Amino acid sequence: MTRSLFRAAGCVAVTALALSVSVGSAEDKAPSIHDIMKGCFNKKVGAFPKIEPLAKEGKWDDAKKHATELKKLANFLPKTKPEKGSEESWQKLAKEFAVKADAVYDNVEKKDAAATGKAVKGVGGTCKACHDAHRE
Repeated sequence: MTRSLFRAAGCVAVTALALSVSVGSAEDKAPSIHDIMKGCFNKKVGAFPKIEPLAKEGKWDDAKKHATELKKLANFLPKTKPEKGSEESWQKLAKEFAVKADAVYDNVEKKDAAATGKAVKGVGGTCKACHDAHRE
């Protein structure tokens, strides 16, 4: 009987450990490039199109929610692999995108609508170079 209890307890411990490891790994894994772009730029669900209008209206809590999502997703981009083009170019452009997304977040935090608008335009200015070099 005690042997069965020890086996059961061991199985529970191993299962718990396996679950904690798999959950930790899932959080560290970057979403796909497609999912990052959708989360950032999709007109219906993307964060980017919503930030500047919300900032102009002074809806800072809502703007911050979307700026936080943009920043999070943008900072995943350098952890992905490009569909085409060199890794060096990808890293340079993906990091530039992330820095500019961080600037959007920082200006939303400061509740500066003009600076937020300028930072939003900076993010928008990163699209063509990256797509030309790396999009299939």
